Parts: sequence; C-alpha cells; structure tokens
Amino acid sequence: MATVPGCVRSPLAKEGDEGIPGLQRLLHLGQARLRPVVGRPADDNPGLREVRLGDIDLEIRMTGCPNHCARPPTAEIGIFGYGKNDHVILAGGSRCGTRLASVLYERVSGEQMVPALVGLFRAVKEHCPAGTPPGDWIAATDFKTLRRWIAL
Repeated sequence: MATVPGCVRSPLAKEGDEGIPGLQRLLHLGQARLRPVVGRPADDNPGLREVRLGDIDLEIRMTGCPNHCARPPTAEIGIFGYGKNDHVILAGGSRCGTRLASVLYERVSGEQMVPALVGLFRAVKEHCPAGTPPGDWIAATDFKTLRRWIAL
C-alpha cells in the first residue's frame, strides 16, 4: 500500500495515513503504527487474514488530501481524503497506470472505511474469475452491482 509522502507537513495526510479506525490492522501494515481510537478497542476490526480475505492481491494507494501525492487514481483501489473523517474510494485503476480508477463511493467516513474495504475484497474473492487481475475485473463490473455486493 502506498501512502502520502508528506505526512510530516500535512495534517490531512497524517489523518489519512493513521487516523482511519482499524485500517492499519485490517491491512496488516504493522501493529506499531496502529493508534488506539478513543472509545473503540484496538481489536474491533478484524484483519483481512482473519476474515479469510488475505490472499487477494490488490494494489491500494491512499493519501489524506485531494493533492494525490500517492497517485490513488491509478490504483486498483484508491483512497483520498477531503477533510477530517471524509474520504473518497476509487476503484478499477490499472497497476501499470494505463487506466484511471472511477469513483466507487463519493463520501465515506473513517468508520465506514473498513467495512467498505472488507466488502470490496470479499466481492473480488467471490466474483472475480481466477486469473483475471482484480483491477481489470473491477473496472469491467457495473459499480451499482459492486456496491450491492459490498453492502455498505
């Protein structure tokens, strides 16, 4: 997962990189970077391996603001922030940068992010044909149907 390089200078970038409840744990990026959220236990959100979705190979790029320093529009799943606790989820980009992702969800709160990603990973696992790159499959899938499978 690529995150924004400007975390030191940008408060929005810092929130995007560290402030979405359970995102670090979900993606298994290292427990040392997971910060507890007031009122939520640290193990409130299961990791992808715990929900049996850890074998899915998807590129995720995330940035905390709309400047796109981490290039989320070119990822299979792209996430960028619009403000505190307000994010956009893009889907269907190409790993090699030949196709831009489209908006899957225009506005998602931090609390909805983990369920949205788990739903998206689950949809890929259950519906993407073997051997098809997930980004290609997502781009070819009707987003209305994809949202129904995600069930956010």
